[in-house]
Amino acid sequence: MVHTVSSVNNQIRFNSSNAETRKVVYRSLSSNIYTNLALEDWFYQNHNFEKSQILLFYRNDPCVVIGRHQNPWTEANVPFLRSTGVSLARRNSGGGTVFHDQGNINMSFLTSKAEYNRTRNLNLICDALKRVVDLDVSVNKRDDIVIDGTKKVSGTAAKIGRASAYHHCTLLVNVDTGNLHEALNNPASDIIETNATKSIRSPVENLVNKCDSVDIVEIETAIASEFSVDDIVDIYPSDLVYEGLDEIEEGYQSWSWIYGKSPKFSVSNGDYKMSISNGKAYVESQDKTYDFDSELPFHLEKTKNPKLISLASMLKKIL
Repeated sequence: MVHTVSSVNNQIRFNSSNAETRKVVYRSLSSNIYTNLALEDWFYQNHNFEKSQILLFYRNDPCVVIGRHQNPWTEANVPFLRSTGVSLARRNSGGGTVFHDQGNINMSFLTSKAEYNRTRNLNLICDALKRVVDLDVSVNKRDDIVIDGTKKVSGTAAKIGRASAYHHCTLLVNVDTGNLHEALNNPASDIIETNATKSIRSPVENLVNKCDSVDIVEIETAIASEFSVDDIVDIYPSDLVYEGLDEIEEGYQSWSWIYGKSPKFSVSNGDYKMSISNGKAYVESQDKTYDFDSELPFHLEKTKNPKLISLASMLKKIL
């Protein structure tokens, strides 16, 4: 069932013991990564967190999500994503790259800046998991949730603004790990020189491998309960309800945000060095600029220059 704005407001009041601790839990019915990032951003920009805190659940169709300050060509296997229809997105928070599919729960704790507390949130998730699946889960020094003290089941990132903040994290329940490893590993990425934030690779584990009866809805319900809310409100993100949502989503889908936002980097084959900034590739020795996209290798091949053709061959593996 999709709840209207009025029922959402009722939900806030219902779960509020006093004006300082109002809380509501939403579950997005969209499986589109751009829509869900936009919804999270809409709340961050528009909601009054002095009046109520939000816990937002969402799950996405297969996608790779990079951090705000990362390079997609070093973090993801872009040719694999394109050939398999896996979406690529850049979020507004920092941190490393993650893979989402329907076997992964995403959750975002949205609060005022003063109420931001990622340690509390992560321990809350661990307490909920222990109630549902009775597993050895804990928070490590990097703020990852790990199982049996070793394998990662949840990564975390955050955005803290002047007045509002959010801490969001993943939870691997039954993710396609074959797709995950293919999507996040490109052996050709070492041709790129960059100072962009690099992900720290860690061994991962699905909860289902430790408890085959694990259920996503049951986990969400347990986490909501630890958040002191009994009922989860299902919502479908729409510009009719969240005015301005479509514009935010368009920004997340744009080439200039996903790719062009990458910090300056370079590619070299020993003979030619190509500098890339704001989505434009400049070949220094040729004093020529190209768009840094999947068409670039074909443009370089047309030059008939053997050294540029060699560079084009390298670029085909990452673009």
